[in-house]
Amino acid sequence: TPRDAFLTSLCKYTLPSSHDRELEATAEMHGLSPKNVQALKCLFNIGHCLGGYLDTAWHLVMETLEQLDRIIHTTSATHTPSKGITTGKQLKEDDKTGSNASVMELNVLSCALSNLFESSRFLSDDAVLYMMAALCAVSDGSLSSTSSGGGVPRMFGLKKLLETGLYNLARIQKLWDPIVEHLVCVTNHAHSAVRAQGVEALSQLIIGALDYQQQQQQQQQQ
Repeated sequence: TPRDAFLTSLCKYTLPSSHDRELEATAEMHGLSPKNVQALKCLFNIGHCLGGYLDTAWHLVMETLEQLDRIIHTTSATHTPSKGITTGKQLKEDDKTGSNASVMELNVLSCALSNLFESSRFLSDDAVLYMMAALCAVSDGSLSSTSSGGGVPRMFGLKKLLETGLYNLARIQKLWDPIVEHLVCVTNHAHSAVRAQGVEALSQLIIGALDYQQQQQQQQQQ
């Protein structure tokens, strides 16, 4: 569709052309150019303003945001001073390079990433279900690439699926089945660390749902 073709083209501009999933641990591969940053901001605007119309195209968006999440955390780690504080001198030096996104820009993108999932509260039921289906697909990709004895990925899809569920506790009954179905699959993964993440996510979701229900009952009694 024209929508998918446009998003596919836009997503290509959001990441460095040299970005290679097999080389994500190399910090030099993670510089975001001003063009990448502007394209990402455009993508976030589409998610916020037109999220209700993306439907299956959410998958394109989530695949891109998963890679952005890796870039943000890898680049932030390489720019973090020993005391954990980003100095003004360091920010100035980052800005002088011009070719790569500064730490400040990365912080802005990180906030935009978090806000996108928080704003899912304002989407329709169908739109949130499409978003969650995309997150489940992204998470499935991470799970399939993780062997029983290998390293554990960041599990972007799993974490954001949990966040989206917690942000939408007011209608959790409509979203419960697809979330829990995926979390149960994660708890059965061959890698023990992945299973632990699945159990933790499932526990947080159940506790969050019960706490929300209790709060609603208390408000009705008042």
